[in-house]
Amino acid sequence: MPSKTTTLPRMQASKNRIKSKAIAVYVDPSYEDKLTYVKYTIGITKFIEQALDKVKVDEDKLAAIKAVQSLKK
Repeated sequence: MPSKTTTLPRMQASKNRIKSKAIAVYVDPSYEDKLTYVKYTIGITKFIEQALDKVKVDEDKLAAIKAVQSLKK
C-alpha cells in the first residue's frame, strides 16, 4: 500500500544530512519576500550550504581565528 504522506524532493535530499550546527539568523524585514521564496523553493538549509560553498577560506586568517578561540577557553 502506498504511503499517504509524501515529501518534497528537497526534503528527501536532506535526510542524509547530519545535524551539526544550529544557526540563528535575524534578518531585516525587507527580506521577508525573498526568505519566503527561498524557503518554499530551494530550502533555507540548502541555500545556506550553497552560500558557504562559495566562501573562500584564507588558511592564515583561519589559523589566527582558531588560535584566538583557543585562548578564550
